[in-house]
Amino acid sequence: KPVTVRSVNGPTLTVIRGNGPVGPGAVRCAYLVPGSSLIGFTLTNGNTVASGGSWQEITGGGAFFDGGGVLSNCIVVCNAAWYGGGGLQFMGGGVAWNVVVAANAANYYGGGVYLAEGGELQHCSVVGNSAGYYGGGAYCAYGGRIENSILYYNTSGIYWPNICAFGDAVVRYTCTTPLTGLPDGTGNISAVPQFVSVPLRNYRLSMGSPCIDAGTAGLAGGRDLAGSPRPVDGNGDALAMGDMGAYELQLEPTIRLTGNLAFGTVQVGSTVQRTLTIYNDGNAALSVSGIDYPSGFSGDWSGTIAAGSYRDVTVSFSPSAVAAYSGDLTVNSDAAAGSGAYPVSGTGAQLNADGNADILFQHTTGNIYIWYLNGGGNVIATASIYSGGGLSAWKVVGGG
Repeated sequence: KPVTVRSVNGPTLTVIRGNGPVGPGAVRCAYLVPGSSLIGFTLTNGNTVASGGSWQEITGGGAFFDGGGVLSNCIVVCNAAWYGGGGLQFMGGGVAWNVVVAANAANYYGGGVYLAEGGELQHCSVVGNSAGYYGGGAYCAYGGRIENSILYYNTSGIYWPNICAFGDAVVRYTCTTPLTGLPDGTGNISAVPQFVSVPLRNYRLSMGSPCIDAGTAGLAGGRDLAGSPRPVDGNGDALAMGDMGAYELQLEPTIRLTGNLAFGTVQVGSTVQRTLTIYNDGNAALSVSGIDYPSGFSGDWSGTIAAGSYRDVTVSFSPSAVAAYSGDLTVNSDAAAGSGAYPVSGTGAQLNADGNADILFQHTTGNIYIWYLNGGGNVIATASIYSGGGLSAWKVVGGG
């Protein structure tokens, strides 16, 4: 009976591991039939037997689709087949949705994917696969459909490193190269997809990728491989279209804070100001609703910071008593990443109350000790908040 198998923690933490190398003891990762589904796994080290086996035995190292089945939100990596479909083999049907197919190999055809008389790739990223003859990324023979996908940086021994397709195959709204000879061809592009990092196998799209909003509209309320919403209006044209590939670019603001907010010693009743800089390194506007400060500090601001921009905020330190002040300010925002907390510190001191020079000491605990001096340099009074600790625990931090 066909079943649905779904991981709890997703493909980064849930692995189906086959057995290799290609040969008598090989074991593929998965075998799918109509009505079956496999969701949220990494399929790796799957292999097929070598020459002499049946079609089901020599193709589809990662997974074999026997007339149907659904593979979604999966990563298919480092599998191999003796004949074809090092990663995935479709025979007469089946669909892969939101799947990364990377670093798989086949001796002959379809290093990443082999679609024979059917099968479908939707929102897949097929990258870095290899085939000995044709179709390093995908080989489509007399059927099969590739849509809303990216097939790039694959290699083959003879021709068509990314896609070899003929017969009734359909390739549309897909990023690949070359484009010549691809059946249908509607919406295809050949520009470099601009992944975040090919060497690190991070196939998310960078801001500015030509694959953003270049697919079809897709299903409202859909999700990508990471579980993020799809479609999203990634290019700001007020029209949400699906991105090509397994990942949808998410528009998210981030927050980063800088500035020297260690104010040092400040006369009680005075105010010293310094600058806090709020950076938005994200790809969407950052909304700041306000800033919370510990006692003695102020400088509230609210507003919007554009993507890739920043805002300088004036922070004031106004000590009201002889004391050490410290803590974290908090910038309240809608940032998706980064920290909105930043340390502030300062010391309040009452110097020159009699018109003569005074000396301010500070203990390693942060507490202070003031000597009030007369014109002759003799101690005439002390004001102590903390009197413990040896000499090494104290340092002179001010005078006036």
